[in-house]
Amino acid sequence: MENIKTTLDYQTLTAFLEQERAMNTKVESGQPKLNHLVNTLMAQKCVSHGATRERDYFWDAAYFGMDQVGMYQAMPEEMKILALKLLTDHNLNEAYYIEKTGMSYAAKMILLSESEEEKALYSSIACDEATHLYEVKNFLNPGLEATYQGNGFLKFIADTAAQGSASICQAVLQVALEGHGMSHYANLRSGCLDPKFKEVLTRILLDEASHHGSGVVISINNQFSDSEKKILTEHMIQLGALLNCTLFPIVMVLEKLTGGLTSDQRTKVFEELNASAINADRLKNYRKLLTISKLDEKIPSTHQDQVFQSWNSQTCNQVFMQMLST
Repeated sequence: MENIKTTLDYQTLTAFLEQERAMNTKVESGQPKLNHLVNTLMAQKCVSHGATRERDYFWDAAYFGMDQVGMYQAMPEEMKILALKLLTDHNLNEAYYIEKTGMSYAAKMILLSESEEEKALYSSIACDEATHLYEVKNFLNPGLEATYQGNGFLKFIADTAAQGSASICQAVLQVALEGHGMSHYANLRSGCLDPKFKEVLTRILLDEASHHGSGVVISINNQFSDSEKKILTEHMIQLGALLNCTLFPIVMVLEKLTGGLTSDQRTKVFEELNASAINADRLKNYRKLLTISKLDEKIPSTHQDQVFQSWNSQTCNQVFMQMLST
């Protein structure tokens, strides 16, 4: 088996999983018969079959915390609705590309599997991810072209899926990210105003829990070399930083609708969104997740503070400004 694994090395797979291929595959093949076949298969699997987007927005101002933001409250009603529509588009677009990358990840893991059980597991996960993709696709804004450009979270996922070893992918994507995904999708579901999409989120959440659980079962016995521990630590630091950025899309929408914010205005928005407390709670849950899965044991104690460091409103503003300048 080791010879097969060496032949099918990670660099060979990376060429097929590079960001453009994982994220930017054609929506449709241009083959009507294939399109009909896949749609027929998905009709049997999707709880949202036949559903379309009937609402401008799926989450209200209170869900995003914008009911506490003075700048948002002072906006005309039509601009408030536009802000909620843009944030709904962001949530759906991000979910769409996460599931799209999930298919590529599962395909890679099928090829790297070292046992019949692993191959069957990742074949099942691939089916789940394809179904999720078509579930979310039903609700995308038909007038907006979905894009992954400019989204650091999606880039992190795609790069990890393309370049990571099997052990790194399992730890980062399946244990840490899908573990975070459970709370993320639970929050989306709790505040969702669309009954049909709420049903979709319930289905995705159940599958996320299964994927995370299977990742823990497999990765807990994985042996990491010193170089892999270093790579794992770097990834966990990056992921911790990205978890501190989850309020950024809200601020970006306000930037767009107002024509730009000053540094003081932006810091105030982060404060009104309660960024410090939200980030502290999110990073606390991140630490708990890695502790339960025993991944924290593979991260040197000298780096743990960096992995689990939460940002206050001032730091959020500083990082946001750096992001705008790049």
